[in-house]
Amino acid sequence: MPETPSDLAGDDDLQRRLFELQALHDISRDIDPLQAPTAILRVVGLTVAGTLGTPLTVGLWRPQVEAPLERVFSMGLADRAQDDLVATLADTPQEQTGATVLRLTPTASEPLAAGLYQGGFRLWIPWILDGQPRGGLGLGGRLSDTSYNDDDVHLLETIQSLVQQALHNAELYQAQQTANAELARLNQMLEHQVQDRTDALDAATQALSQDAEEGELLGGSPALQRVMHQLRGVAATDLTVLLLGQTGTGKSLAARALHKMSPRRDGPCITVNCGALPDHLVESELFGHEKGAFTGATARKIGKVELAQEGTLFLDEIGDLPFDAQVKLLRLLEERVFERVGGTQTLESQVRIVAATNRDLETMVQAKEFRDDLFYRLQVFPVELPPLRERPEDIPLLAQIMLERFAQRLHRPAPVLLPEALKALQAALWPGNVRELEHALQRAVLICTDDQIATADVGLTPSVPTSPSRTTAAEVPLVSLAENERRHLQQALQACDGTLYGEKGAARLLQVHPETLRYRLKKHGLLRPRRR
Repeated sequence: MPETPSDLAGDDDLQRRLFELQALHDISRDIDPLQAPTAILRVVGLTVAGTLGTPLTVGLWRPQVEAPLERVFSMGLADRAQDDLVATLADTPQEQTGATVLRLTPTASEPLAAGLYQGGFRLWIPWILDGQPRGGLGLGGRLSDTSYNDDDVHLLETIQSLVQQALHNAELYQAQQTANAELARLNQMLEHQVQDRTDALDAATQALSQDAEEGELLGGSPALQRVMHQLRGVAATDLTVLLLGQTGTGKSLAARALHKMSPRRDGPCITVNCGALPDHLVESELFGHEKGAFTGATARKIGKVELAQEGTLFLDEIGDLPFDAQVKLLRLLEERVFERVGGTQTLESQVRIVAATNRDLETMVQAKEFRDDLFYRLQVFPVELPPLRERPEDIPLLAQIMLERFAQRLHRPAPVLLPEALKALQAALWPGNVRELEHALQRAVLICTDDQIATADVGLTPSVPTSPSRTTAAEVPLVSLAENERRHLQQALQACDGTLYGEKGAARLLQVHPETLRYRLKKHGLLRPRRR
């Protein structure tokens, strides 16, 4: 039976509907994974243009409600037409052409609609989000020279609904991403603040502990009073101070005394032993490092320079500072700025530098082992601490305080220092100075009997012979300071059964930081390998 016109019309209508459904399916499928509004609009514009058969398409979008319209893509626009469209968009007010699909006519009064019509566009599909016009899709005439009918408008309204929901979801996703990024930034800031405060608290606790353990410069000898007079004179300034003197003369105590007499007394006093740090960690310890600056830098760390802000940074054994760190320290002294290892941000510093050494820096400069510019920058105000042999009148007070402190740690009464033992202490040369005196008295407390310390307990003989069988101190063979320290460490390990840490450890007994003790033990070959 031959097909009637109504049958043919029905077939055409079915084909058109299938074509439209395919277009809706393609748009829904293609825009579903997209999370950027501009990418969604490009896909929709190309698909609609192919479905309705138009060679002229433009997509417009406002990134923000109050932002101007932007052309996110176009097809078939000549250069002149693009310039005209840009000028039209620049003059377009926030209000657009409504919320429904609009057929553009020569009589359009709205600036956008009129400009689009003049550019060859015949349909406008607006994008409305939360009641606000955010852009739209402009379509030109059709290649088939047919006008857009009601079915086409109905299809575009369906597409409009899909696209607006996709755009809404994309903006929600972007807002969530922005919020997540801001939350991550705030979390990172909080982590940095917590870490910085933790580092500052640890440094302050260590400084207070060290201050309590070391005590202060004690004595009334003229030599020590001259030093105190110099420290009082420079304390009120911000001048860099270089403390000179033999090992064990109390340079760290002098640095703390200077800090307490200065206007910075309420700030921290942080100590860095430059000789106890590996070369590759000195810069990180002083200036801090950023996360990932080197292997093992799993988090940002602030350095001692930052921890000592508004206070004093004491650099002990400055002569052992590596050359690269010397360059950065010189910049800190001259410009008051520094950078963390691996960082690019230049930070300002308000810290006073006090350095100390028992080495001859001038000789090191001549031997190219120390920078001359840094040497002259440190040599602004040198203070030399006298050796213990030049202030023997201070030994009775020092000995009494040391005995009381050490006995207290051993939970026993302080032993009595017999007169002949005191005379021997005052007559000794003390190449290791106050530190050697302390070690000798610690040993004496451990081995003395009847709570009395005799000359033999301190390993010295009196300066005046008490019997023909006794020898003078000058006749007693002296050992090197290093050997004396090694023996003292061995005695401390024996007294603590080899324990380094804790209340009953050698570090506590010797009043030193555990890592410093490990360094000294390793230096003398006394460190046992750690058990695995």
